[in-house]
Amino acid sequence: MSSVLSRYRQEAKTDFLYKARLLSVSVIKSCVDSKKGRYTATVSEPVAQAAWDVYGYVKMANSIYPKNKHEAQLRRDQFLLARAALYKLDSRIGVAHEFYHFSDHDLDEMGKLVDDEMELIKKMLDSDQKRYKNLPD
Repeated sequence: MSSVLSRYRQEAKTDFLYKARLLSVSVIKSCVDSKKGRYTATVSEPVAQAAWDVYGYVKMANSIYPKNKHEAQLRRDQFLLARAALYKLDSRIGVAHEFYHFSDHDLDEMGKLVDDEMELIKKMLDSDQKRYKNLPD
């Protein structure tokens, strides 16, 4: 439990990692919990892989500590790939919903996590642009 009152808490710089992990777990649980096993290879696995991709890209981006503009661009590229993977994941969740009819709660949770992660990645891209603008070539 945090000792800071909730109204004074700020978003942590690494919330994008936490949210990406939550998103992966939520998507995989929703696909695994479905009763339609015959769609596993064609529906569940691609959706789960897209969730893993998002998490993998943000982990890679976070592991790059730029010392020059090229490394900063590599970090940015990983965040851009994570954002593209989020769009792919969002559309795959929609297709999977047609097969599995996720509960409203699960669908809302996954949608909120996708939106939150998208916003966090956008903030990181903006923050990195300001933070790394004076790096040497």
